[in-house]
Amino acid sequence: MVDEFMALKEGDNKDKSLAVEYAKEEHPKSSGVVIVPKNLDVALEANAKKVEFKGLGLNNLLGLASVNKGEVYLKNATFDIIGSRMKIDARYQDESPITANYDIAMKVADFDVQRAYKEIDMVREMATAAKDVKGIVSLDYKLKGDFDSNMKPIYPSLEGGGNVNLRDVEVKNLKMLSTIGDNIGANAFDNPDMKGVDIKTSINNNLIHVEPFTFKVSVLRPTISGTTSFNGLLDFRVRVGLPPAGWIGFPIVVTGTHEKPKIKIFSKTGQGIVEALYNTKSNKVIREEKRAEKKSRVQQRKDKEAQERKAEKAEKQIDKDLKKK
Repeated sequence: MVDEFMALKEGDNKDKSLAVEYAKEEHPKSSGVVIVPKNLDVALEANAKKVEFKGLGLNNLLGLASVNKGEVYLKNATFDIIGSRMKIDARYQDESPITANYDIAMKVADFDVQRAYKEIDMVREMATAAKDVKGIVSLDYKLKGDFDSNMKPIYPSLEGGGNVNLRDVEVKNLKMLSTIGDNIGANAFDNPDMKGVDIKTSINNNLIHVEPFTFKVSVLRPTISGTTSFNGLLDFRVRVGLPPAGWIGFPIVVTGTHEKPKIKIFSKTGQGIVEALYNTKSNKVIREEKRAEKKSRVQQRKDKEAQERKAEKAEKQIDKDLKKK
């Protein structure tokens, strides 16, 4: 059932149609993004039993959808996905026949981590550690970013943050934690107690920044914070609180990757991750994220300033090239 209000304003989309034809010729292997007519003004109060979107089944969709000035909005929309009820507010806009941008605020309570990992591509890309987690999790997150010419998220474009609540989970044999346990002689790190833990993170330039969170490992109280990347690089600080109250502890640094973590005990010096650089005007990744070289802090600061100047120069050149077109 759909209640609809529609008004087709004066004007046409001839220029956009011509751009689409050119894009098809220049990018024959790309499907292109969804094009939204700029002269369409539509409001829909939707009630759909089943909607298919990029291989995902969205059931019992309710909410307000609207199209205005070339942008699509979803407000107070709810639907069932992977066995859970999700609430979202979202906006979508095409920039060209092969680029688009979006932002989304989502809340989903009590979803199965393993089912989400298996069925949703973005979960596998953004939360690789989820494969070692079983149980129920809640999510409250906001993101904005760009789509590529095949309507896939461009991960270096993502910005946002939010909270994940591990309501009722089992975390077994997570390599990073197991390696810490092997190094300090605590097998309990293979099966830590993380039930009810809130993990707050933020995302930008292909890096995920994790705020400090504490959990239980037998009588120990580890606290973890730091940075990981979408390609699996680690730069975490772990403080292992000792009994009885966990106030006294010792530091550990975790570097390497999710698959091959490296542990340094009684250390606070890690090896940073150089963030990716993304140009929002051209929708191009200028530089992938990578492991920082081991250098002095002074040299790291100089290198960062040089990289920022280089990136700024590259963006200005791209702007000039775009203007010529």
